[in-house]
Amino acid sequence: MASAASPALVGRDTQLPGAIAEPPSVIQVPGEVGIGRTRLVRADIDPLRKSGRIVVLGHRH
Repeated sequence: MASAASPALVGRDTQLPGAIAEPPSVIQVPGEVGIGRTRLVRADIDPLRKSGRIVVLGHRH
């Protein structure tokens, strides 16, 4: 559910659900700083976690 602090994702078609349909899966999401990669990935992995899948999210700094 979106809130004022976290508005709905608009204008972003995601391919992550199809890419992670068969576990185990490794996904890399490259891009410039501040374009919303983390938020996009979290929006897709939250339902997976809620369904009982094990999800590991890493960050590179």
